[in-house]
Amino acid sequence: MPSNPDFYVTPPWFEIEITDLSSSPAGDEPPAYILSLGMSTTNKLKLEGRVVPKRLFTSLCAFVKGFLVGEEESAAGIAGDVIASFLVWGDLRDFFKELVKGILPGQKADWVVFGFATLGLATTLYPPADPFVAIAKVVVKVCRRLGAVGKRLAEILVRQGISAVQKALNGDLSMMNALKEFLEKVVGRPPIQDQIERIKRLASLVKSHKSFACGDWFKIGEDIKAEQLQRLQKTVAELVGAKVIDMSLEGLLRDCLSKLGKEVKEEIANLADDVRKKVMKGMARALNNGVSTQLMAKVLNDPLIQTYGRTAFLQKLTYAADAKKLKDVFNGIVGPDDPKAFLFEFHAGTWEAEKRQTKVTYFRTELKGRSASAEIDAILEDGTHIQASAGNLLNPQKWKTHYGERIAVSKEKGATRIKFLFRKGAQVHGDILTYLQQTAPKRHGISIEVEFIDFPVPYP
Repeated sequence: MPSNPDFYVTPPWFEIEITDLSSSPAGDEPPAYILSLGMSTTNKLKLEGRVVPKRLFTSLCAFVKGFLVGEEESAAGIAGDVIASFLVWGDLRDFFKELVKGILPGQKADWVVFGFATLGLATTLYPPADPFVAIAKVVVKVCRRLGAVGKRLAEILVRQGISAVQKALNGDLSMMNALKEFLEKVVGRPPIQDQIERIKRLASLVKSHKSFACGDWFKIGEDIKAEQLQRLQKTVAELVGAKVIDMSLEGLLRDCLSKLGKEVKEEIANLADDVRKKVMKGMARALNNGVSTQLMAKVLNDPLIQTYGRTAFLQKLTYAADAKKLKDVFNGIVGPDDPKAFLFEFHAGTWEAEKRQTKVTYFRTELKGRSASAEIDAILEDGTHIQASAGNLLNPQKWKTHYGERIAVSKEKGATRIKFLFRKGAQVHGDILTYLQQTAPKRHGISIEVEFIDFPVPYP
């Protein structure tokens, strides 16, 4: 060992260091950093004449063991194993270690690790593949320590990695480059603990579904930034982990996200965590309510919803995601026949539901009374029946008769109150307003309210 004491002050032979307890909560393992040694005044021991933190010494030993053997379970050990994976030494180590395990009786080789070690050695002769293999090995190393949760992701990566490199050797770099870009987004940059958490999240998302194999997350992440993809993944994982949505809804939600345009995904990803979680839960509820992933994506990608405000639309959807005939309203919004009228009905129903802190239970439902039938634009959970109109109403006789029938049917079917919502700026004949505000309540014996509300879309 060198006799010069300065050698131990700034060791040139070692550039990965582990912070001590001063940067970690009590009991937590210190994370790995690059050249960021911090010395505390407690928990120290003397090593070769130099005082160092005990936890630092322990973590350093774990790092070296992970580097040399590749079987250390701590964060520091994983850091050492990952660093070794970037070198030919790591590939040789894993190749021969797993090969011997496969030969010896009573030993069980990890063929996923063996496959990537083989791939890593092969790509030493083909430098363009090295960046992809390097980042893929980080994911596999972490998956190996996740047990059953990480097994599927690791196996998929080996299969796709071999296919990508084979194509690359034949001159087609597209698959390899696409996989590398996706994995870089998923894994992100050090510290290693953050990378481990992101890989855990992806592994749990693909455990029960073929999402990675069929490319759902691939499509979701191909045109947005890494941090945006990670936010979407985090929210889906949280909804599944909290059992807010089940695995089938998770698959539908991922499929829907993959069909959204770049701007839509960016807008959802950039929402505050609590808002994103709320609106994505609303999307999942609507998908569970019969709205197909294609229809949901078509509505959110539509220029009319962009004008209306996608975030506002998704927030209002949380008040109507379980409503019957929601699919009919969505079809109308993207249909050829007056889509703005359908959007205004959605807007009016959810506007009143939000105001009263209740939910929309029905849209455009046909009710049959004793002497007439009437279509009610929206019905709220508290018994409010809503009639919504965005256009001009200039024929008082026609609309007084029309609304009179609807009021009678609503009362007969148990409405607690009736609300007429008109677009602010629409022309509504004075006689119609007089009828609704004065004559009809007395004639039918039910509370009737009239209000003009803002509609953030030019009309007609």
